[in-house]
Amino acid sequence: MPEYRKYTLQAKPAMLSWFFDFLCTQPPFDKADVRRAFSYAIDRDKIVKYVLRNAPYAPAIHGITPPVVPGYDIDQIPGYTVDETKAREYLAKAGYPGGKGFPVVTMSVYPEPRLLQVAEAVKDMLEKTLNISVNIRIIQFAQLLELAEAGKLEFWGTRWYGDYPDAENYLNLYNGALVPADKSQPSYPNSTRYNNPAFTALLNRAVETNDSRERNELYRQAETIAMQDAPSMMLFYEMHYRLLQPGVRGNPLDPMNRVLLKWVWFDKEKM
Repeated sequence: MPEYRKYTLQAKPAMLSWFFDFLCTQPPFDKADVRRAFSYAIDRDKIVKYVLRNAPYAPAIHGITPPVVPGYDIDQIPGYTVDETKAREYLAKAGYPGGKGFPVVTMSVYPEPRLLQVAEAVKDMLEKTLNISVNIRIIQFAQLLELAEAGKLEFWGTRWYGDYPDAENYLNLYNGALVPADKSQPSYPNSTRYNNPAFTALLNRAVETNDSRERNELYRQAETIAMQDAPSMMLFYEMHYRLLQPGVRGNPLDPMNRVLLKWVWFDKEKM
């Protein structure tokens, strides 16, 4: 509408990724090929366009790290786009041709409206593409976290909002060094219990490196390994949006959506 044209629309990727986690230590998701099949079966573009109605999200077709880390190009991370042929091939490779013999999967989600809508779409895509059965279980958020950390969920929807703009904040979710040897003990923040020594070694080297370019390259190598193993099924990255009066100055939008008023001033001629 004409009365809104004078406003400035700010847009910035958020430090927030949405995904479904797999319990990587128990069947059927102890097989990477099953996890890959699930990841190829999902059409993230359709989810963003039709389920979430385009705002404020971007399909997560790369890794778990959103496009917010300085000097870290997520386009270099090979991820997953929908490929129904590959999805069926990987499921067959895992020993379930045409979905034959595959157990009924329980997808656990908490009662967040967007997540519930996405879960229904994911269920439909998995069932149609892989010829399997998926049940949706709704539980409260606190209980979902507790059960996930205890290794008592097999497939669950969640998200991760980073605390600082560094890939380590996201890749640490797959740090094998954080998985307890005793399976009865909780595993946090690596609730998937994914454990690939090559990934963990690269992550540890990156954390110990002061040079930002070298560190980001090690992160990239580590995240590439993790995405090949698919401990999570990526969904979408969130975006931040904000409308400003045209005379507002010194108030940039950042990935954490922080409100910093120290440097804000008003250009009265533009108000």
